[in-house]
Amino acid sequence: MQATKEHVDASGLAWLKQCAAALIASDPRSNTGAEDVPVLLDIRSRAAFGKSRICGSPSLSGAIPIRWEPTAFSALGVLDTRTSDRFELLALDRALWQPSPLLSSWVPRIEHELAGSRGDDEGPAWTAMDLGCGAGRDVVFLVSRGWRVTAADQSDKALQTCRAFVERTCGGPAARSLTTWKTHLAASHAEPHMLADALTARASDLLLVVRMLKRSALPYLSKAVKPGGLLVYEHFVRVPGNPHYEALLQALGPTNAKSVLEPDELRQIFCSGPHAPFESEPLVNEVHECSDGRPMLWFIARERRTFFVN
Repeated sequence: MQATKEHVDASGLAWLKQCAAALIASDPRSNTGAEDVPVLLDIRSRAAFGKSRICGSPSLSGAIPIRWEPTAFSALGVLDTRTSDRFELLALDRALWQPSPLLSSWVPRIEHELAGSRGDDEGPAWTAMDLGCGAGRDVVFLVSRGWRVTAADQSDKALQTCRAFVERTCGGPAARSLTTWKTHLAASHAEPHMLADALTARASDLLLVVRMLKRSALPYLSKAVKPGGLLVYEHFVRVPGNPHYEALLQALGPTNAKSVLEPDELRQIFCSGPHAPFESEPLVNEVHECSDGRPMLWFIARERRTFFVN
């Protein structure tokens, strides 16, 4: 494979080579014993590719899935046209969605801690609130594990989609574990006591916030966590002195500084000082890369009034 674009850097070229390898593996000619199957991969924009192209050359944007979406191999599915007016996507053995990497990797530990703090290993209906739930991938994940979940979002459409997602994926009985709450955190800033009261009334064992940042609401989020509960927060973060991360955020977003966390911001708000609502040392306060390379803060803090079980 050859890359003719001068602006492709070393990391980009390495990724392009991986893409070419995937195309070669999927090419029937690669099973004929040929040692060298040439691949001409067009890395121009989709619009330029549509105007003119070399015969037999696939477009990068058309041939390779977006990096933060499931690949065809991990997102197995078939289109069923049993009805004439719609398509149904039927998963074969793997879901077409994935929960938050932070949540999926830490949920066994979270459940262990909650069981230990209660002195109950049966895990009876832990409660969670997903603030800014969107279409509900994390809601479905928690409901499928037996949690009772409050899905909170400012969009009626998002909440409707979330409920339909739970019903379709987990079944009707499991959907009874779901409560939806329409809330607009930014609008609540004018009357913060109302936001605090609303969160307190819906306090849960776990407060989950993924890719959502309303700074005016941050000081009140502790109201949504029961004694002994956990705050789990995952969002884009600025990494000073790292031009690679800065370039990714500028290219892929969010580009507005108000939409990106500052380093150590959550620890200062939730864990710093004698009256902080969460214990002084977070369980997790780390920068990780999401699947497209952008920096994400992983933050987990425990409500201060509980005793941690090792």
